Amino acid sequence: MAISQKQFAAEIVDEEETVHKFDDIGCMLQFLKAKRGIVKPAALYVVDYDTRQWLAVDQAHFVRSALITTPMGGGIVAFSNAARATAAAREREGRLLSYPDLAK
Repeated sequence: MAISQKQFAAEIVDEEETVHKFDDIGCMLQFLKAKRGIVKPAALYVVDYDTRQWLAVDQAHFVRSALITTPMGGGIVAFSNAARATAAAREREGRLLSYPDLAK
């Protein structure tokens, strides 16, 4: 998939070193659920909304809100900074989530 707006991007690197790119974090989550047991992730990355830098999902703080407009309608953004994520959740009437929360 082409990345239309980097601040919403995500990617999976699987055990075979194939890279799966997504222009919306929500699309990556849907793909992982649909391909559970088929695609075996070795690493998962998202882009920090503010800095546009890649980070591992375990280092990210996620905000989900209906007020966040993303390319495919997932409504999820990631931040490396916890305070910034908390502020974004408050500003956009969203929920602050960890990756395990999103993956459920």
